[in-house]
Amino acid sequence: MKQSLLHPSFLRKILFGIFVYLPCYLSAQSVDSTNIQVTPTEDIETLVLEEFIKKGNCVQIENIQPIGNIKSIGSFTNAKDIIGIKEGIVFTTGNLEDVPGPNSSTGITGGHYGESDAPYLKEVVRGVPFFDVVGIEFDFTPTSDFVSFNYVFASEEYCEYVNSEFNDAFGFFVSGPGIDGDGFNESINVAKVEQKDDAVTINNVNHLKNEAYFVNNFTRIDAQQCNVKYEPKNLAGIEFDGYTTKLQAFFSVIPCETYHIRLVVGDVSDDILDSAVFLEGKSFDTGGKAGIRALVNGRPDSVVYENCLDGTFVVDRSKLSDRNNPLDLELSLLGTATNGLDFEIIPPNLTLDVREFRKDLPLTIIPDDILENSEYVDLVVTTLTCGCEEKDTARLYIEDSKEDLTVFFEDDVVCPGQTFTLSPTIPDGIEPLFYTWASGDTTANITDVITEPKNYAVTVTDICGATNNDAIEVLLQAVPTIAIAGDFTWCEGRQADEIVIDLPGQAPWTLNYTIDEETVERIAEISTTPVAFPLSEVGVYNFVGFNDRHCNGIVRGEVAVTDISFQINEALTLPSCQNANDGQIALSFEGGTAPFAIQWSIENQIDPLLANLTAGDYSANVIDQMGCSVNGLFTLPPAPPFKRCDINVAKNIYVPNVFSPNGDGKNDAFTIFPKFGLIQSLSYQLFDRWGNLVFASQPMDNYDNLDYWKGEGAPAAVYYCAVKITLSDGTIEHFGADVTLVY
Repeated sequence: MKQSLLHPSFLRKILFGIFVYLPCYLSAQSVDSTNIQVTPTEDIETLVLEEFIKKGNCVQIENIQPIGNIKSIGSFTNAKDIIGIKEGIVFTTGNLEDVPGPNSSTGITGGHYGESDAPYLKEVVRGVPFFDVVGIEFDFTPTSDFVSFNYVFASEEYCEYVNSEFNDAFGFFVSGPGIDGDGFNESINVAKVEQKDDAVTINNVNHLKNEAYFVNNFTRIDAQQCNVKYEPKNLAGIEFDGYTTKLQAFFSVIPCETYHIRLVVGDVSDDILDSAVFLEGKSFDTGGKAGIRALVNGRPDSVVYENCLDGTFVVDRSKLSDRNNPLDLELSLLGTATNGLDFEIIPPNLTLDVREFRKDLPLTIIPDDILENSEYVDLVVTTLTCGCEEKDTARLYIEDSKEDLTVFFEDDVVCPGQTFTLSPTIPDGIEPLFYTWASGDTTANITDVITEPKNYAVTVTDICGATNNDAIEVLLQAVPTIAIAGDFTWCEGRQADEIVIDLPGQAPWTLNYTIDEETVERIAEISTTPVAFPLSEVGVYNFVGFNDRHCNGIVRGEVAVTDISFQINEALTLPSCQNANDGQIALSFEGGTAPFAIQWSIENQIDPLLANLTAGDYSANVIDQMGCSVNGLFTLPPAPPFKRCDINVAKNIYVPNVFSPNGDGKNDAFTIFPKFGLIQSLSYQLFDRWGNLVFASQPMDNYDNLDYWKGEGAPAAVYYCAVKITLSDGTIEHFGADVTLVY
């Protein structure tokens, strides 16, 4: 296989070839978490404007361009529970389709767009080449003194290549008025670890350094190789082996001036193992002087009630604006409710004083005791910035008060002797709610243990005085019990076995297990039975806990999964000299079940011995009788430059000594037939016996461009052929031979 003596990247290519197909390992999140969804883009301008820029700002965005291959740029959704960002823009040094989970490989690699010119990134990681550089750039004109946005950096370089030369990096490079940085075009990199000056790279944020900003998503193989505890965050949701927490880029600017930003990521030192940047949707915030929101009873809400519950509009000064001066705001009212009639008057203007961050405007309802349909109030706050009106709006609905509310219990069943909690459902109560149980308790729920059926009753009253009650008889069920056992096998390249478990009791179920007595892992929210449980990892599975909807169940037994994978061993016979084709690769197998089916990258080659090879790369896919498969990548290095193949004229070059251009279709033209490979190229000249040149060939480097002499008008005679040869190592040699022309 490729040797790491030449360069570390060769070893990485070998590991990639061998381990890229390793299976995903089940984790606590691998069953019940969602998966990141990605969508490629063909319209980079729409992507940036719709997905990245915060709405409501007067910011001008212009000259939006992709950096690198646009196929590696797109949008993402469904990621809140995975990376802490719900949606936004993603760009990767690999393929977009490799971003979502499951984390099925220790090292996904895609892209392969070649070495890239990255003058900005060279300020982050110096003295190395960059590959597969990709990103976005644009001009922007902010409306405040600061700009901020949120992001996550992720990579397959974790954790094996931390503190190595493969220090994949990215940066957000800003240039423009008032910025005098030491980067390319006097730019500054604003992708820094929060509260520190460390650029965000593999070597700066990982499981050893700045750990508070790092999320471990290592596969079991990664964890073992790096000697760290196996506790991945989300193997099912995202492919990358590690990623940062949500970070914020924050930098100062001059309002109404124009700046340029480049958001870019690149592979360092080679094009193996992908990295990516996730930009949080709508988080590119260039200012806005003020915003507005609605509160009810001190909490975010949108409904108030006559005779009961008023609301509040809260005007907030932007955290990015200058707080050292007063801020004058214009207020306007829209909606179906009338200012001064349905609610007390709200003024048309508002001033936030120096360093005043917020001001509350009460929405005090004027009761009219008339049954009405729902009405609403929109309060709009307007500021003028950079010649542009910025507006923000909040809405409150006004409803008539209710005299009663809905209270009910779901049918409930518990197990004898087990603690349970009972809560009523109140879908239309106005919080806060007040509870009175038949037992005298006043809590929102009660906890109890029973050994026989029991009755419970509760009366609920909301803050507006509406009230109702309900009662329930809690029944008993048998403790659900399951038994699990069996012996199974696992190997590379074959679909994992699974066990089918019948779950007693009522959905949803939760099943807890360990593998080799390590961390307890969980399959939660199982909704149907029977359930297929995948055995995608070698070890002893112990099932240590089981719950149905109501009870703590009992689960017994263990399942053993044995590894029956095999390894490929190779014996190499190197070519004897430059461009010789006498090299060999002989395969043997350690483990597995014979017979082994072999398919080489050379068509129709299926034997374990591959012979007659020149220097180069060769691959083979091997499958044993049990369906286990291994992909191998093997390299035959060339002979050292000084070991040139000796050229034997008689053996490696055929020079005809006679030809007859008489038109009979036999031997009508003269040329030379070399053994290309050992010979890189050649040309020849023909002279008559007086030394006159009668023919000169063009240079020839393959059998498709052999140059022929047809004797054009030359007399029958003996001619001298002078041959010039360029050997495979670039050495030039000459030799000659006699050629007889006859008719």
